[in-house]
Amino acid sequence: MGSKIVRLYVETKQHLPEEVLQVLKRIPLARSLARTFEPTVPTILPLTGLLGGYRMEVGPPYHGMMVYGHYEPAVCQLIQNLIKPGWTVIDVGAHIGYMTLLMARSVGESGRVIAFEPLPENVVSLRKNIALNGLDARVLVEHAAVAEVSGQGYLQLGSTSSQAALGKGKDGIMTRTWSLDEYALARALLRIHFVKIDAEGAEVLVLKGMKEVLARSYPLVLLEIHGDPQARYVVESMPEYGYTLRQVNGDSSLSPVDPAGCIDHPVHWIALPEQCCRHISATW
Repeated sequence: MGSKIVRLYVETKQHLPEEVLQVLKRIPLARSLARTFEPTVPTILPLTGLLGGYRMEVGPPYHGMMVYGHYEPAVCQLIQNLIKPGWTVIDVGAHIGYMTLLMARSVGESGRVIAFEPLPENVVSLRKNIALNGLDARVLVEHAAVAEVSGQGYLQLGSTSSQAALGKGKDGIMTRTWSLDEYALARALLRIHFVKIDAEGAEVLVLKGMKEVLARSYPLVLLEIHGDPQARYVVESMPEYGYTLRQVNGDSSLSPVDPAGCIDHPVHWIALPEQCCRHISATW
């Protein structure tokens, strides 16, 4: 199927009201058209919602969530609400760049995004999506994983390109690793304002490698929590650094964390420096 026809189909669908889309899902001909025209290979497509005006090269299984604005909408809204122009932010686990683009839009021309991604195929897509939107000047891509120490580690692959994670053994793809403490020192990052961590279960390694950053910069830290022991470590350690934890709800509001809530599926928590916790909690 020609890419122009696919883009036309996607753009038309993006502008249809949700109630119309729900009706179309029940019509056999509409379902057949969807199977025919929805992208089956990576395709450069326009985005909508918070990233309206941007484009991405994206294919299954992520295109439906990203091009129609369904990719973790509560978390994306929170990112847009929190990040300010001029900030330096770090995206740990940038994948192909959806949230990286959102952060780049939020920090503006005076800000900076540092995007860490270890999986080679994702790095290619990440760099392409940054270039497609003319954001090379404000986004730096680091082809590396973030861990407790700098050096090398082994990346274990998952069933999709978003599920690769550092493992304990020596099987998988060898990758460079950085601790954020050593990276900040090497790159002379005097202030880091925001860190997003989606490390597919390696969140504890990331946090253990950024103790100096936490103590010096007090960044806002957004984490995807993948059950125990990650949840237990975060609950026990973050208050020691002067942070209060809040869970991100489906409407982007914040509530006290529920460690039991991340047993069956990942949840998003945000660690707030205590000096700003009261203000932010009152705002959302």
